[in-house]
Amino acid sequence: MGKVLTLTSAVNADTTDMIEMIHAAGHEVTIGPDFVGVSWSDEVGDEIRRLLAGHDALIVGGVEIRRDTIEASPDLRVISRTGVGYDAVDAAAAAENEIPVVIAVGSNHITVAEYAFGLMLALGRQMLPHHQIVIGGEWRRVPNIDLAGKTLGIAGLGRIGRALADRALAFEMEVIGYEVYPSLEFVESRGIQLVDIDELCRRSDFVSLHLPVTDETSKIINAERLRLMNPSAYIVNTARGGLIDENALYAALRGGQIAGAGLDVFEPEPPVGSPLLDLPNVIASPHAAGISRESVHRMGYQAVENALAVLSGSWPREIVVNGVYSDA
Repeated sequence: MGKVLTLTSAVNADTTDMIEMIHAAGHEVTIGPDFVGVSWSDEVGDEIRRLLAGHDALIVGGVEIRRDTIEASPDLRVISRTGVGYDAVDAAAAAENEIPVVIAVGSNHITVAEYAFGLMLALGRQMLPHHQIVIGGEWRRVPNIDLAGKTLGIAGLGRIGRALADRALAFEMEVIGYEVYPSLEFVESRGIQLVDIDELCRRSDFVSLHLPVTDETSKIINAERLRLMNPSAYIVNTARGGLIDENALYAALRGGQIAGAGLDVFEPEPPVGSPLLDLPNVIASPHAAGISRESVHRMGYQAVENALAVLSGSWPREIVVNGVYSDA
């Protein structure tokens, strides 16, 4: 019998299916807070370490799991993330301690793609300004554009980028893509041209980011690349805030260098005091692109399944992000 700590409402809110799955596998469950909207502090770290003591598995959402927490948890055998991002977890420290970090692969790619496309529609069709005009007592229209016939540049053609491409093609958009390791079968079957990131910025009416943050991709959208974009172009980011130099983006938006931005992610989060929030051509949301009623259930369910697989002694390689495999 093992002990499982859950620090995510994706599991904790479900008092039947998911908790019962853990009990049915013969394990105890401790339900802790999910820390959503709580800024990191030493007190938060202390609380997580206190809760984690004596537990074999951690199922977690977006709260940071740092090296000191991992090294202070000798019983820990698995860290299971409810989403596909894992930058809040020190995966290297977990690997050094032979703890697999596992993710809920494929649980919310459609959800994120829909949200990204929704931001494109809202920006292009000026939905937010029209809303403000009507509730302000006026009755006038702001010039806006069709998406049909426009070029969408997708930076990152993983599951989310590919799902977005299919939706854009259904709206009769041209799609180009930047991807280091593309699925050639996918891009060829959809007629997607692969380009470098500079050409993608230069040619696109909409740029949508779907990359992880790495040394190579950090601030990939910077002042130089924003200067390559057309004044009528929009940028959408539902991936990670660290992909964009936010100071450069602010300058580009305020100066009319690009038309607008849809930002679901920021650096840091929450973006308290960010000047981007004062701009009328920015639509902002609270890292919500991957969160729907359906995706939350899928993420929680898969995170539980993944944790139980590791506790059973065998787990599939495709869910592991830090190289700690059961068949190594």
